Amino acid sequence: MKGAYVTLSIRRLCAATAITLSLIPFSARADGGFGAYLAGKQAFTEGSYQEAADYFERFLPDNPQDLSIVDGIINAYAAMGDFDSAAPYARQLADQGNISQVANIVVMIQAIKNGDWDQAHTYLEQGMSISPLVDGSIQAWAALADGRMSDAIEAFDAQSEIQGSSSFGVYQKALAYAYVGDFESADQLFSDAMDNGMALNPAAVIAYAQILSQLDRADDAIGILRRADPMAVNPMGNRMIRALQDGKTFAFDVITSPSEGLSEVFMSIASAVSADAPPSYTLTYAWSAHLLAPTKSDPIIMAAGTYAQTGRDDLAAQTYALVPDDDPRFIEAELGRAEALENAGQSEAAIEALRNLNRRFTAAPFVLYTLGDHLRRDEQYAEAEAAYTKALEMHAPDEEVRRLWFVYFSRGICRERMQQWDAAETDFRRALELRPGHPTVLNYLGYSLIERGEKLDEALALIEEAIAADPDNGAIIDSLGWAMYQLGSYAEATPLLERASELEATDPVVNDHLGDAYWMVGRKIEARFQWQRALSFDPAEKDAERIRLKLEVGLDAVLERENAPLDEPKP
Repeated sequence: MKGAYVTLSIRRLCAATAITLSLIPFSARADGGFGAYLAGKQAFTEGSYQEAADYFERFLPDNPQDLSIVDGIINAYAAMGDFDSAAPYARQLADQGNISQVANIVVMIQAIKNGDWDQAHTYLEQGMSISPLVDGSIQAWAALADGRMSDAIEAFDAQSEIQGSSSFGVYQKALAYAYVGDFESADQLFSDAMDNGMALNPAAVIAYAQILSQLDRADDAIGILRRADPMAVNPMGNRMIRALQDGKTFAFDVITSPSEGLSEVFMSIASAVSADAPPSYTLTYAWSAHLLAPTKSDPIIMAAGTYAQTGRDDLAAQTYALVPDDDPRFIEAELGRAEALENAGQSEAAIEALRNLNRRFTAAPFVLYTLGDHLRRDEQYAEAEAAYTKALEMHAPDEEVRRLWFVYFSRGICRERMQQWDAAETDFRRALELRPGHPTVLNYLGYSLIERGEKLDEALALIEEAIAADPDNGAIIDSLGWAMYQLGSYAEATPLLERASELEATDPVVNDHLGDAYWMVGRKIEARFQWQRALSFDPAEKDAERIRLKLEVGLDAVLERENAPLDEPKP
């Protein structure tokens, strides 16, 4: 379940007036800069929202009555979180009636973030609707802002009667009780909901833990945090557990104002629809949540993650950077920023960001794991190996370390690349102890043994076990085919490598292997074709040199050169 107590039916509730760029029939003149309109739509689809807004605004003067263009501008600015630029266009559409959900969101958010709850209530009375769920939430939190607690509770109860949103109304009411200091009532609502099988999202878990802390029930708060995060991967939850164990009491600060309460509504909807709705929809709701609660990091991280998922790593990195360094989710934001920077081709900047993070949070092993991963992908194997080793040393010898299998595996890769095979093999086998039967580890160890010509029977067994676990993995099938090739079973190797090439059509190593197998079974024209394909997929330069040599003189001559004694001249 995504969102605190939010069911998938929210998608239906919020889709009554869905975001679109064609709410109004398009009626542009042929001479009105139609190319700018098309460019704007394409930019919007690609997530280039600023470009989209620029194109639409360029097109608008020649088509001032075309409200679909106005709607496009609003959508683009809202997806960037620039509600100030969207506002004049949004008011223009809002004046036309309830025809654009995004326009209504922008106008409503602008009023509420300025503290004008009366204006928001007036908008609702005038028929400016966002969705039944959001409209009801605005009414409830507006009543609370006006000091009318009974009216607020009545509004939350009305929300609970909307089909598919009863749990959402309960969650909102629990937050409202906690906001006014009635922690007993808030606890009762949370407890009843969990007894009925409802799960809590991370924000709700923190809220409930704070409520229990206020009731002097530290053990129960710790239990809730551990139940929600059994693998202890949530830094904020881990810090809360340690503090509660040390006797600290947490104030309730998940929401500190009615606007922050409404922010939770927009965040919950953004989370609930993120898997299915267009990215701009999720972004609009996430940025709405941010504008209502500018000191909260959850909406920022949601927006940044959405940009990253759509390939806009530049925007993701910029957005993650908005999380201040004293925020509880700063480490998470910096890890996300580093990933976005790497994906954007800025590996050095990503590594430097992680080094800075490690200098500041020296006791956070997962920062070192991540730094090691980035260094390894950048082929800085010695530094990566050191980072993994230091991280592993932070764990007590008797600590449960099953989840650390990937760290041992990654360190093993570094050691193997550094020609430290004995240490690498030890790490690979340790990874298999912690995660028995994992196909990637089985394959890597088996393939490495084959490449070294060691323990071939065991190597084949490892790779066959990997294939049984992941039968459609082209890389693993390639390993088995290459093992058969190394053993001289070329006829058996060929169909396996053909299958691997089907599954990994653009992998240069797989295509190169298939070319070698074709050569050995006498299919030399096909071999040269595969080697040419391998070259087209940008192999490592060392591999590319060997492939070019095979194309020039043939595989037999290459093998003869490679197997010649070192003191003999190469032919």
